[in-house]
Amino acid sequence: MTPSLTVQEAGRRAGDVLAEVERTVIGKHHQLEVVLAGLLARGHVLLEDVPGLGKTLAARCLAQALGLDFARAQFTPDLLPADLTGSFVYDQRSRDFELRRGPVFTGLLLADEINRTPPKTQAALLEAMQERQVTIEGRTFVLPEPFHVLATANPVEHEGTYPLPEAQLDRFLLRVSFGYPSADEEHAVLTGRLDRRREEVVLDRVTDAAGLLAMQEAVEDVEVDESVTRYCVALSTATRSHPQVLTGASPRGSLALVLVARALAVLRGRDYVVPEDVKAVAVPVLAHRITLRPELWMSDASTEQVVAAVLAQVAVPATLEPAWPGGGRRPPSAGRCWSRRRRAPWRSSWATRCWWCWPHRWRSAPRWGCCTPPVRGPGSTCCSTTRCCTRARARRHGCGSRTPTRPSTWPGSAGARRTWRCTPPTASSGPCGTRGAVSTSRWAHGGGACTGPPRRRWRSRRPGAPGGGVRWR
Repeated sequence: MTPSLTVQEAGRRAGDVLAEVERTVIGKHHQLEVVLAGLLARGHVLLEDVPGLGKTLAARCLAQALGLDFARAQFTPDLLPADLTGSFVYDQRSRDFELRRGPVFTGLLLADEINRTPPKTQAALLEAMQERQVTIEGRTFVLPEPFHVLATANPVEHEGTYPLPEAQLDRFLLRVSFGYPSADEEHAVLTGRLDRRREEVVLDRVTDAAGLLAMQEAVEDVEVDESVTRYCVALSTATRSHPQVLTGASPRGSLALVLVARALAVLRGRDYVVPEDVKAVAVPVLAHRITLRPELWMSDASTEQVVAAVLAQVAVPATLEPAWPGGGRRPPSAGRCWSRRRRAPWRSSWATRCWWCWPHRWRSAPRWGCCTPPVRGPGSTCCSTTRCCTRARARRHGCGSRTPTRPSTWPGSAGARRTWRCTPPTASSGPCGTRGAVSTSRWAHGGGACTGPPRRRWRSRRPGAPGGGVRWR
């Protein structure tokens, strides 16, 4: 039975696998992170780059760190489908045909130089990659779980090669290019080989096949908001209407974006997906699913440039606000109460919030005259961005009593100029009702903030505080 893991435990274990592989494969953190995310998303990966950049080494190291059975198939022009899937061989002692399994019956299959074998043999992988099974002489055999294919291809040499058809390219969840290392990284490769004193590489096993299945199950618990899924659909749709594209990404491309973004979120220690996860995997997921127009084949245009243009064109969804006690959105002023020097547990910024309102005593806010109970909508409830309300201050600094409109640079606003206006005590437009002042500018989440009128300046005791250490009280 596969042990269950939480998202955080799966992220830590995947990070250990990545760190173990990076002991040998140097300078390819992002590429290895994307490849491991593809494996966590139960997909297959195509490593396409020039020879000698560590593609085969990376596949072998991943198999050792993940504790998977490893098999390598060298694709040549005379390779037959039976050489890959296996065949029945007559046994004279038992006078019966027995199955001699091919290299496809493994946990991680390295299909080396997959573009050097004819399409007939390439097509033999389609059923194994998609259905996790093979058919030999009319009999179907289920492949062991987990089963993943890491294929390598050389995009430079075209003589004697067979380019992968679009139907098989679409079966690969990702297409990753390693690229040349920097001078320091290449020197580290040489130093590591000299220190190792042997050619083969032996890595510690971090997990096993059951552990990889548990991490894949943990990926299913990652939250994906509707705005993120619509962003993935918008990216795939934009590739179909691009002027340089003949055939855009299919709905399978949108699904692949969501699946790989979830796995990348687990690798980065989160149980939810943000648009930055989608951006990080957009090129490896979508570039090989796009076909350029024939008249552009001799130009410098590439599918990677198309995906980059689409990323710059499609609007990114806005950041969502986490829930806070009482429902509704969190107030824009949150983090530290200046008078009581108390830090809110969910944010540590210099933007302030009255401690009496959240998280402990917001229900007693009307008694203190500090904040109103939380309300839904963009107008959050907060008493003061620069001080903690007390009963005496609430009476002395009621809204509308003093201090007309004035510009100020408040803590946590990154130097932005914000204008504050006091509303009359009987106004109903302010979130705080009769005791509030509403910001005339829009915050990042689109709402206003309540504040009492600033009274006098005092110097912060914290050295190096934002704004030169001068605060309004």
